[in-house]
Amino acid sequence: MKPPFALGTPFSPAEVALAEQVAAFCERDVRPVGDEADAGDELHPGLVAAVRASGLFAHFVPEDFGGAGLSVVKLALIRERLAYESVAADEFFVSQGIPVQPIALFGSRAQKEKYLPALLEGRHVFSFCLTEPGAGSDVLGITTTATKTSDGFLLNGAKRYAFAGNIANTLLVFAKSGESTERGNITALLFDRPATGVSSTFFPLLAPGPEWELHFHDCPVPADAVLGDEGNGARIALGNLDRLRPSVAAAAVGMAQRALDEAAAYVKERQAFGHSLAHFQGLRFGLAEATAEIEAARSLVYGAARFADETSDPQLVRTSSAKAKLFATEAAQRAIDVALQFHGGVGLSRGSITERLYKSIRATRIYEGSAEVMKIVIARSVLGKEE
Repeated sequence: MKPPFALGTPFSPAEVALAEQVAAFCERDVRPVGDEADAGDELHPGLVAAVRASGLFAHFVPEDFGGAGLSVVKLALIRERLAYESVAADEFFVSQGIPVQPIALFGSRAQKEKYLPALLEGRHVFSFCLTEPGAGSDVLGITTTATKTSDGFLLNGAKRYAFAGNIANTLLVFAKSGESTERGNITALLFDRPATGVSSTFFPLLAPGPEWELHFHDCPVPADAVLGDEGNGARIALGNLDRLRPSVAAAAVGMAQRALDEAAAYVKERQAFGHSLAHFQGLRFGLAEATAEIEAARSLVYGAARFADETSDPQLVRTSSAKAKLFATEAAQRAIDVALQFHGGVGLSRGSITERLYKSIRATRIYEGSAEVMKIVIARSVLGKEE
């Protein structure tokens, strides 16, 4: 796979250089361990070490704190290539960025000085704790509570899909801090372990990965753990996800491109009825249609990413990001299904790249805003908010 160049979306020399850097990193350091890492539910030590040493986390950190600056386009370039090579590599990369980007955007000077170098130097594992057993897309429906005490808060409730939540050194937890049901009663709390009153349960999903459910029982949290302003948690969470959604879409494109490349190689090699499978027009047309659709998705992804970098209106960013995520993840699901179909029974083999991609792509249509929620966001931009 060559560094991606989306039709109609020019890339700067620095962006092209980054794409080439990530491609070289993947071929050198990710490919040797990628298959093993993608097959397991635990963080792969070799993969974790490689991603930490790659310097890619710098793209979640402002230049003032030793990073490369915040750019949605660059995150998309990184994630497309990582996901092409190893879903586990992409998941570890973004799992650390999801909780750290809000620190860069909303954190105090002291929080930035403490946590941003910890990411760059690989000293901490971070975990983003927003979704709950009874609240996913409905952020305002979370029931975890942060009750004020004389020296901070007591945290009670449960969070689901906390990546590496069992071993994370630092948790970013969103909790209700008042009685109101309005957006202003959710607070983001950033604190370290060890902390009393926290337990974890492994939560297996369709595809492998270190996803955990965390339970908080009168967990004490210091007063200086508040990220941003108290009661501003919903804005922090939603603004963070709006900036990350184009990169989710980019990762989906990377997975789909890998599946299509594998399918193209397979149909040229596999013989049936006296010809290679590539001889048959039905397969050729199916591959052509999927390829065109993924190229369209790629262009939309990088257009939305560029828009997020250059536009200050959060509502416009939310809409364009929703369009990119919806189209790209749905298109990627279809493309990977086509690729698996072209492999026949081989594509269903446990441990095969097509089987792993087929299971992994499904989550992209749900996490960080399901396809249905993305449609609501887009419809509101066309029709206005419903009465």
